[in-house]
Amino acid sequence: ITAPPLWPALPVSFVVDGSPRGLPAPPRQLYEAQQVNPAKVFLDHGTDEGTIFAGLMYAAYPWYKGPELTHAATDEIMTWAFNSSIVKIYPHGRGSMAPFYRMSRVISDSTFLCPHRRFAKAMSERYPNSVFYAETTFAGGEATENTNWLSALVHRDLEYFVGAWHMNQVKWIFGANDTLKICNSTKPGDTGFDPAPWLKEDERMHQLVNCHYALFAHCGSPAATNSTCAQEVLKVHSCQVAASAGLLRPSPFLPFEAAGEKRFALTPLTSPAYVAPTAEENELCAFWDAQKPMHFLTSACRSCAKHTKEAHEKEIV
Repeated sequence: ITAPPLWPALPVSFVVDGSPRGLPAPPRQLYEAQQVNPAKVFLDHGTDEGTIFAGLMYAAYPWYKGPELTHAATDEIMTWAFNSSIVKIYPHGRGSMAPFYRMSRVISDSTFLCPHRRFAKAMSERYPNSVFYAETTFAGGEATENTNWLSALVHRDLEYFVGAWHMNQVKWIFGANDTLKICNSTKPGDTGFDPAPWLKEDERMHQLVNCHYALFAHCGSPAATNSTCAQEVLKVHSCQVAASAGLLRPSPFLPFEAAGEKRFALTPLTSPAYVAPTAEENELCAFWDAQKPMHFLTSACRSCAKHTKEAHEKEIV
């Protein structure tokens, strides 16, 4: 019997079956051993990837009857999912270190940020000029208009609270805002949900992302270079819109190693820029880099035996 590493809270993972036609070893082991195909890679993750998964963890944690957004509950869930040392590395606090955002950051760091960094470093060392690493820092146009949580709550702005989350990259590709504003009962017959507005900043982000993707797909680089290929791609509508808004410059999107291991910031709010790793980020990623890979394990229902025994003992009492 096999199970995901966070079963029963998280029902999905990849299967390391040991076969050459399947997955012979954990992906990290394969790419660090240079057992991967040479290919150009466009990496991208959101600044706040973990927010949606933090909500799911509170809702799906099997040993609570209902979600508990407290530091104590967060400590227990993080210890269950990883180990007790996580509590010290991501200490209690307020604001960005409030319970929900602590959980979000742990997930962002362990599952998105640090693995992306590891992969980019390993691949760029083996295949120079092949990895282009971006970070979506833009949450959405309306999120920039609300300056505090009260304003965001009044305007029912979900993206102010979840940031540049896991699903907002989808709308930057397809150009449709499927984020709903909840509790809208001002209109007769309203169901309580209302689509969030699509602002000019959102449209610029949509065009900017598609321009970089088009450049990468056709030319092997998302940068607006002077090559014949890039000059042809820059004639498409998305690139024309991005260029007219001042969001493109000649060759700002450099390969990972040429950029000094910085991440290209995908946002319509500034001219092309990079996100530089901080000392704190490097320290946290050093911790996660030292952890063992997580994948499907044999009979790995975490804490099931312990909690089943405790429930049985309570029934006897």
